Parts: sequence; C-alpha cells; structure tokens
Amino acid sequence: MDPAKRDRNSCSAGRTWVCQVLAPLLLLFSAALAAGSPDLDFWQWFVTNDARIFEAKTADDPILDQLAAHLHQINPDLTYQIGSVRDGKREFVISANGIRSAFPFVEALYANAPASGHWNWAKYRQRLKRLLAIKLNNISVSPGDVSFVATEEDGKFTVVLYIKGLTERSRSDYEQIAYLFLDQALGEFDVETGVGSIEIRKADGAGFAMSKPLGQLAGDFDRYRALQAKRS
Repeated sequence: MDPAKRDRNSCSAGRTWVCQVLAPLLLLFSAALAAGSPDLDFWQWFVTNDARIFEAKTADDPILDQLAAHLHQINPDLTYQIGSVRDGKREFVISANGIRSAFPFVEALYANAPASGHWNWAKYRQRLKRLLAIKLNNISVSPGDVSFVATEEDGKFTVVLYIKGLTERSRSDYEQIAYLFLDQALGEFDVETGVGSIEIRKADGAGFAMSKPLGQLAGDFDRYRALQAKRS
C-alpha cells in the first residue's frame, strides 16, 4: 500500500477520473477475457461450494481458506469480505486490497459474477455509515483513536491521519490499519482514485491539535469532489 499516489492529468472536462481510471481498467478487462481469464473458473468453483461459503460463520472456516486460495490464483492481491445474513442474503465484496494494479481483476470478477438469489455482489470495499474498530496482530484501534487533517495540494485531496498508540516499531501494522479505516470512511475505490498523498502520524503535535474526527472525512472529501466538478 504505497502512500504515494500518482498524478492524474485531465483528459476531458469534468471526466478526469473516468478517463484516467475506468477507461484503462475496461480495456484491461477486455484483454483479460480475450486471453482466457480464470475468473469464470473461480465462479464455477464458488457455485459448487456456494452452500458451504454461505454458511461459514468464522474466519478460520476451511472453506474460506480455499476461497482465498482460489482468488489468489487469479491475482495474489485479491481479497474479499462477506457480510452477515440479512433478509436471507449475504454481501460478497471483491476487493483489490487497496492495490491499484489489481483493479482490472476485480472488474473482471464482478462482471462475470453469476445470478444469485442469496448473494449481493459488490466490488471494492464500500463506505460504512458507522465506522468499526479494527484489530490486527494484537493491536486494536477504535474509530475514536483516529483523526485527520485534509488539505488540497497541487490540485489533489491529501490526508494526514493521526492514530493513538502508533510507535515506529509497530508502524507497519498501524499503516495497514490506517488504510483499512480510509476504506471504511471513503470506500476503497475513492481512496485509490480520489486521494493524493496519505501520511500516517502519531497523535501529537500541532497538526494533531487541529485534526478532526475520522467520521467527518467523507463529508470533507465529498465537498472537495463537488468543488472540483464545478471547477472543471
């Protein structure tokens, strides 16, 4: 998860992100299908094991290990999320795990997902209305432990995240947690396509004193996006 984001130059008024992001992905997706992408094999395996996957209740269920292994045969960066049962259905999210180069594989899998009466398919981690605590390698961070400062630099929305408990020794784990919180707050696709640089800092200093609760990030981002649309 590289915090350094590439510049995105305009290719048509008001449609910068469409031209720069979706069009290349669709081209790559078409090429993948023409080359015989293994996504159809994945869905065939999924349908065969549908009942076991749907009934899985814990992350250590062996069928979920098999599921991850089959995804990694397509691309090692692919991952997934399975929601709880609601009205007889579960949500299955296909994720690139925040890795931009894996986006075409997400698009291909989603486009070929089979019709289902008890699965809701989704691509990329979605925004959450209520942010959730994250646990990773014996580290637990609640949304209240994270705040942010957002600015515009060189025409891009940039974010500094402040996390309580961050130490240099545990920075790698906290950076992973930070990106997961960004996915919760903005959604994986918007994080990768709409955010410029991202910095992760300790919860101290002058910058931290000016920071806002993480729950306000989506509103700031959406207002920035709307302003950019007006400018173009």
